[in-house]
Amino acid sequence: MHRSAESPADHPVPVFQTDLTESEYVESAPKDRAKFIARDIGEYSLEKLLAEDVGALRTYRGYLKFLKLDLAESHLLRDDKGKLLSNKQRERIMGCIAKDMMRNGTKFSHLVQAAFPHALRLSIHPHNNAGPKLALKVFPYVDIICTPWHNVLCQKADGSTTVGQVSRFDDDNHEIVYKYGRPYYVREKDADMAWEGELSSVTFERIYPFGLRITAPENGDKPDFAKVPMDKVRNLCTKYSLVLFSGFKNVDKPGFIQKSKEMGTIMPWTFGELLEIKEDPTKNMGFSLTHEAMPMHYDGVFKVKIAEDGSTQSDPPFFQSFQCISAPNNNEGGLTLFAHTSNILQHLSQAERDNLKDKRWHVYTPSNDFFGGVPFDLPLLTQHPIKGNQILRWHEEWDQSLTEHSPINVYFNDMSFEESKALSQRLTSLMYDRRFVVAHSWKTGDIAIADNFELMHTRTAFKPCARELWRVHVN
Repeated sequence: MHRSAESPADHPVPVFQTDLTESEYVESAPKDRAKFIARDIGEYSLEKLLAEDVGALRTYRGYLKFLKLDLAESHLLRDDKGKLLSNKQRERIMGCIAKDMMRNGTKFSHLVQAAFPHALRLSIHPHNNAGPKLALKVFPYVDIICTPWHNVLCQKADGSTTVGQVSRFDDDNHEIVYKYGRPYYVREKDADMAWEGELSSVTFERIYPFGLRITAPENGDKPDFAKVPMDKVRNLCTKYSLVLFSGFKNVDKPGFIQKSKEMGTIMPWTFGELLEIKEDPTKNMGFSLTHEAMPMHYDGVFKVKIAEDGSTQSDPPFFQSFQCISAPNNNEGGLTLFAHTSNILQHLSQAERDNLKDKRWHVYTPSNDFFGGVPFDLPLLTQHPIKGNQILRWHEEWDQSLTEHSPINVYFNDMSFEESKALSQRLTSLMYDRRFVVAHSWKTGDIAIADNFELMHTRTAFKPCARELWRVHVN
């Protein structure tokens, strides 16, 4: 950003009264504006700024773009008889206004910096981040630079998001989503969200920072989960990685297994197709059936299959289906945290991603009644089997100090102990970073379906209670 040869501190800050009444404000506003416009900021060349500063040029072009819309019906672009001026005349007027906006923006920057010399100033406009302003990305995972008050967020049918002026999104292919009776965002029409009969009134809401919540209306009878179209749920889970249901009439064990079969092929374990996740001291499944916290992981890392060449391989399922039978109270813990590994990788610098590219990691836990006893060496980065995007597959190290049961030993191959430990700590910090995590507090009756490839998950510790989830693995 262009900086004046003189410091803002060289220009005293006008002192304004802050507790104005409405009438005082109306009286003083023209005078204060005149003082602001007359403010001297020293040597300043807008032409030089636009020629040398890419961020300033983008801002100027952005001003021109929205002035074209904002002034479309304005008298400023018409003659005395109301006739629209020529293109060249309109462009000249809008160019002058945009340059005045640039100059006033620079004056305002100097004023703010003089008044708050030690403060950090954020901006939604692009900057080289050398100061005094730092650019803030308003919309995560959207590469469009824009002002939020001139644009709307659009949720596309493939689950991604984009940003644009509302006129871009035609009524035939888009709909406005309302929240609290107000327009919330624009959504591209999606056949997977077109449900019929008693399910036609359910709502679909995007969760931050990822996922989709499907909610039944509070008034009237609960819609039956047995009637939910699982082929569409599978598609939605592939797009959004996590689908949470609330307000539905639950199904019994055979019904829950049947709904899982409608979504894909069930992957059974030695205990059967459905696991009751609750405290059960009679079963030795490590810390899974206890009230302990669990490490960040993906399901099935220790599930074994024998490949055609006779080798032993890890065999994780594609989806996890959960139904909450009994939830802890709010202060008892037992949250499930889901971490989005693809979003984590997008956050990293190219150098950091390149550093992870060929990394392999070793994982082992002693044998219990259901899994363990087999070591695996696995790639850290791989591709999503359906979407093809890069994902991260890993298991948080869990040493004996963290559990009364068998630990999980994890280290990276071809690295020193210190390097492996540092990389593990870096991954752990990312896996629990709020920008990439959905922390779900269970309520009795909730149903969750998660992409076990794109996501990793964990459970927080909880006070001994009747917390119980049913889980089915689906391919």
